[in-house]
Amino acid sequence: MKKLLTIAGIIATVVTLGWTSEAKADLVFCNRIDRPIYMALSQKTTTDRSKVTVKGWWYAQPGQCQSVYLNRLKPEESYGYYAVSDDGKKKWGGDDKEVELCVNDNGFDTIAGKNSQCTAPNYTVKFKWLDTGNQPAISFDFS
Repeated sequence: MKKLLTIAGIIATVVTLGWTSEAKADLVFCNRIDRPIYMALSQKTTTDRSKVTVKGWWYAQPGQCQSVYLNRLKPEESYGYYAVSDDGKKKWGGDDKEVELCVNDNGFDTIAGKNSQCTAPNYTVKFKWLDTGNQPAISFDFS
């Protein structure tokens, strides 16, 4: 009986440890201004460097963070951002050297190629590539 209780205790411990681990985001965007913001993510993968995945919009109230990428960040991949305040007065993204990608005002999850056309109601914005410092997970603040 004692052996059975020991085995049951080990199984209970393993099951508890396996099921209580929390989901972890490896790229988190945080709103550090006093207005709500909308945030978008771009990702250039290693499989085809000429294509970029673009996803958005995540909405964040002041002080709120959103998990935008749930996989471990890879040093050989590139991740970018674009964000805009709800009143349109503050924007975060790239400059003239950065990549323009096509978005719209609704939610989107698209893949852009080198010669992709951006037609209405879509429009282009400039994403800025993040410096991940080769870290597997980062948090980025919009401030």
